[in-house]
Amino acid sequence: MKRRPRGAIFAALLAFAMAMPIYVFAEYNEIEYEYQEYESFGLAVDIESDFHILVDVATGHIISGRGIHERAYPASITKLMTALLLLESGADFDERIHHSQLAVFSIPRNTSNIAMDFDETLSVSQALHAIMLRSCNIVSNAIAEFVGGTMENFSIMMTARAHELGAINTNFTNAHGLNNPDHFTTAYDMHLIMREAITHPKLLEVIATVRYDIPPTEKQPEYRILFTTNRMITPTNAQFCPYIIGGKTGWTTPSGHTFVAYGRRGDIGLVSVVLGGHGVRDIIFTDTRKLMDYGFDNFGEIQIFSGDFAQYVELVQRVGHEGLRVGAVPIRAEGAVFAHLPLGFDISAITSTTHISDRIWLPVDEGIPVGRIDFALDGRIIGAARLLTASAAPALNAEAIEALFPTPQYAEYVYTYHPTLNNNAFIIAIIALAAVALAYLIVKAIRNLSFGRGNAPYGYVGNRRRPYRAYRYKYK
Repeated sequence: MKRRPRGAIFAALLAFAMAMPIYVFAEYNEIEYEYQEYESFGLAVDIESDFHILVDVATGHIISGRGIHERAYPASITKLMTALLLLESGADFDERIHHSQLAVFSIPRNTSNIAMDFDETLSVSQALHAIMLRSCNIVSNAIAEFVGGTMENFSIMMTARAHELGAINTNFTNAHGLNNPDHFTTAYDMHLIMREAITHPKLLEVIATVRYDIPPTEKQPEYRILFTTNRMITPTNAQFCPYIIGGKTGWTTPSGHTFVAYGRRGDIGLVSVVLGGHGVRDIIFTDTRKLMDYGFDNFGEIQIFSGDFAQYVELVQRVGHEGLRVGAVPIRAEGAVFAHLPLGFDISAITSTTHISDRIWLPVDEGIPVGRIDFALDGRIIGAARLLTASAAPALNAEAIEALFPTPQYAEYVYTYHPTLNNNAFIIAIIALAAVALAYLIVKAIRNLSFGRGNAPYGYVGNRRRPYRAYRYKYK
């Protein structure tokens, strides 16, 4: 008696699952989107550095830029990512960071340093000041070993974190920024890293510091006095700018001068990046001042949507395999929308597009997202407001449904409804069964090709379904 092929059963089930109709209602899914970039509004900014970008911190709008995605060597502005990973590690600011021989002696002594010795320690807070104010490369190595275990692993962590932030044209090979052909970034990527870094109050405190004193350590009997390399926050310097909160400078011969800065005036915060500054260091401060002045003088926070929104969305109650329209729920906007635009800008040029669900299933809570309004200028999204339910609505019980919809009369309120709608467990079970069936058929086909009866050198041993080989490996 022949055995009934098991594959036929699975094939039948697979055909059944694929033939089953699944009806899905159009429901709102909250969509994540990115603000699109643009070079500048109106006036051009005369910048001498090779590449630059000026970005509004609150919205990510690119106010001005040139070569924002061109790769360049970052030099010591790399240390912004080093500091970010140290802050994100959760280490206590008083915890001590050990300086190994490799961390100390792998760095040329004629580069930026504060004369650290091996087996010497600094607190996390002291280390942050050392790399942000004096750009100490040895301390950067020690931080890499402290956070990543090894300097190589830390550089992998740096690149991975940069990519998480959207800085996909960045690759880090070290924690300090000394030149390496494979160590590069872009102006756009560095602004993303800076915007994330300044969300940490400790970093804001450090980059705003002009002078910091490190007390004696195990190897150093005297205080180390650190002064910032950022001339724009030093009141006695000609480059001082009162609305610059802080930043990080960098320089190597291949990179030229580099600088990332954060400034704030009133409600507006700006991040600027300049790369490839040639000649004297002051060029990066002059370029930054031009960018910041342009942003603060020509832009402001303008309300483009008041928040007034009144609309209703139908409510649907599930009853067996059907859905009944049982009323509507009011919808409201989450709040007003502001955008940083040129002062005096005519907001009538801004267009809006509403995305909203066509119905909501009961029960529903108040404040549930059901849509959004996008606001665009010249095809670029510059703001958005979420649309939420303005009140809650409980599911109706059987008595209420019967009272509202006598059985013979509610056909006009009925939606076609299939039991698989939103029945995730059932759908997953069908998909899993289909996958198992398909896998079984593939494996069986392979076995028939490779292990078929009478196909030398394979065959069946006795009545057992297993292959045998015509030879065996012998180990000596």
